[in-house]
Formats: sequence, structure tokens, C-alpha cells
Amino acid sequence: MEHLKSLWHNQLAPNSFCKLKQLKIQSCNKLSIVFPSYVLDKLQNLEKLTVTNCPALEVLFETQSLQVEGGRQTGLKYENFTFQNLCQLELTGCKSLKYVFPFYVAKELQHLQVLCIIECGVESIVARDEINDTSPNSILIFPELKSLSFRQLTQLQNFYHGLHTLDCPVLRDVDVFHCDKFVLFEPMTLNYQDNVTVDILPLLSIEKVVSNTSKLILNCKDVTMLCNGQLNNEPIYTVKDLSLRCFHDVSDKFPSGFVQRFINLENLEVSCSSFTEVLLSESFGIGHSETTMKLRRLKLDGLPNLKFICREKFENSKDSLSSKSTW
Repeated sequence: MEHLKSLWHNQLAPNSFCKLKQLKIQSCNKLSIVFPSYVLDKLQNLEKLTVTNCPALEVLFETQSLQVEGGRQTGLKYENFTFQNLCQLELTGCKSLKYVFPFYVAKELQHLQVLCIIECGVESIVARDEINDTSPNSILIFPELKSLSFRQLTQLQNFYHGLHTLDCPVLRDVDVFHCDKFVLFEPMTLNYQDNVTVDILPLLSIEKVVSNTSKLILNCKDVTMLCNGQLNNEPIYTVKDLSLRCFHDVSDKFPSGFVQRFINLENLEVSCSSFTEVLLSESFGIGHSETTMKLRRLKLDGLPNLKFICREKFENSKDSLSSKSTW
């Protein structure tokens, strides 16, 4: 498929591909558009899309076409196609792709459950609609989105370029890894009436994520923000699986006090960091009370400077720790 430039004939018969539910595209080096505007009405039952290693890909959904009246161009017309059945989208290795969804498509994704983007050139997840979006604060609702994964997106700056409200009421898993320009959690003190650069608007409220999820993945930037009072230093009961990663500064210390706030923590993973010590206590102290540690599994991965594990008194808890893995 190295020389394939287009997936579709420009004159398709009626009802072509109307039953297509899954589409997987891989290693099409010259493909620049996945869905040209003339095939969108054929693919309304598509449920799963996977695109891998397509370095020339620039557009997934081409929803704009020239509007002609009496032989005269009058502007751009948006095709009325919603992809309402799309449940899962996975993109990997698409270096020329600058955005994933046009705004018109994004706001109609009522059944999207999984969004995974890895090693792409994406700068924004949703492109701004300069013509039809006149609202000062755009609203994007993904009522069924459960899993969000952005990994190694070095150019990613925002979800949507502009003031917006993002609502993901059932979001459970959030995995953002090595997206250094991207701000994941919003500070409680952020006031959108202030002069905030739209390029760095945060994606999610940490309070909403923590209250909904049993698994939480945090990097150094996230933990620093949370340790500065974002959750009012209250104990956290919902999270059972915690991953800490990307503490790259050699001066970074393992945030043992922060970990103690996760009262029901059972699985802890620490990775991709410069820690020399991983310190865990036998019990969690909250105020004047203590709760026995419930940790069952500890995984340490990519810690080249690590010298000590659990240097603090940890004798009683070692019986409850059923698994420890190091790499």
C-alpha cells in the first residue's frame, strides 16, 4: 500500500459500504485523506476506525465542500453527516495530521467510547469552526466517552482551540503520556474571564475525574498542582489504581505524603522517573487517625536511579503486598 493515494472511487453506487462497521488502515504512505466529503453519507454505520503508520495523512473527515448557486461559488457548505455510531477511534504514527475532528463532526459523536492517539503530529483534537461557531464558549459533550489516551503527542496544545466546555460524564480512564505542551487538569483558581491564552486551556477538572475513576495516572506536573491545594488535602477514597510517572528532574522526591491520601489504594505503579528512593509507609495518617495500608501490588518501571524501596518501617504491610515487579 506504499503508493495508495485514495481509498475510494469518486463515483460510488448508492448504498455502497452502508453496512461497513469496522475500518482498519495501515502503512498507506501517500494517503492524505481518509474520508473525502463524497463518501461520508455511505459510512453512517461505521463503529470502529483504526489508522496506523500513515505519515502523509492530513485529514480524517473532509466535511467541507464548495457550495454552488447558479454556477457561482458562494462559500463553504458543511455536509450533514454525524457518524453517530462511531464508538472507537485509534490513531498511531500519523505525523502530518494536525487535528482529528472537524468541530461539526466532534459535536455529534454521541456514542464515542474510546479515543486513543499515539505518536501523531496533532496540535488540537478538534479543529476550530471559524465560520459556523459564533459562540464565545463552545460546548463539546461526549456522553459515552470512557477511555481517553494521548501518548507522545509532542505538538498537542489543546483539545479545542478556543474557549470551550468539555463534558465527559462517564469518563473513567485518562492516560496522557509525554504530551509536554498539553495541560490536562484545570487549576481550581482558573478564571476564564481572565486573560488566559487559549492555547494552554486545561482539559479536565481534577475533582470530576477523581470522583468518577478508580484508576488515575499522574505526572510530575499534575502532582505538583494537586499538592498545592487543588483537592484541599482531603483523603481520596475512590482511586484503587495509581500510576506516577515522568518525574524527570534528578531533584524530584517521591511524593509519599501525596500517595498517603489514597486511602483505598491497592495497586501502585511508578515509572519513567529519576527517583532514587520510593518511600512507602506502613499506614496512612489522616489528621488524628490512621488507616492500615491496603496496597497489594507495586510495579517499578524505568527508574534508572533507584537505590532504595520502602526504607521506612514497612514490616507489617509486607505480608499484604502480594506482588512486586521491577524493570
